[in-house]
Amino acid sequence: MDELKLILPKGQRSELMDFYLNKQRDLEIKLREVKGIIAQLQEAVVTPADNQLSITHSTKVSNPVYRENWSWSQKIKYVIEDAGRCLTTRQIIDRLRNFEPLIGNPINSVSGTISGKISNSIMFNRYHDLDSSEFFIGLEEWFTVDGNVKEKYLGVA
Repeated sequence: MDELKLILPKGQRSELMDFYLNKQRDLEIKLREVKGIIAQLQEAVVTPADNQLSITHSTKVSNPVYRENWSWSQKIKYVIEDAGRCLTTRQIIDRLRNFEPLIGNPINSVSGTISGKISNSIMFNRYHDLDSSEFFIGLEEWFTVDGNVKEKYLGVA
């Protein structure tokens, strides 16, 4: 098969990379949705008539499908778990928009939820990255008892 070779200026190459990375992200989201549907279908629950025995088969879904009706805490936790690493507030909002394009501007809700949970040491914790001067938010269990994030969960600015 013949290869197609493109010679692009740096700016165009960067734009093309961004385009295909976004395309890849969109496909990964769709794949998660399909996997979620398959997992739900595997939870075969049969409702019997009054005079029949009840037969139920259920398997726990390890990766739930994103739900718009979740609380802000659940939505934030989902996108952080999905990323597998700590994220900045901006990154969390960008990922929320992937799931809910019409979400508007949730900065106050997201920031308030994160602050409340961190101040009560529930669900989330954060660390300050000196290189980027940004705060990264992660799940509470990703941090050591002395408040340091475990290396495998470090965020990327």
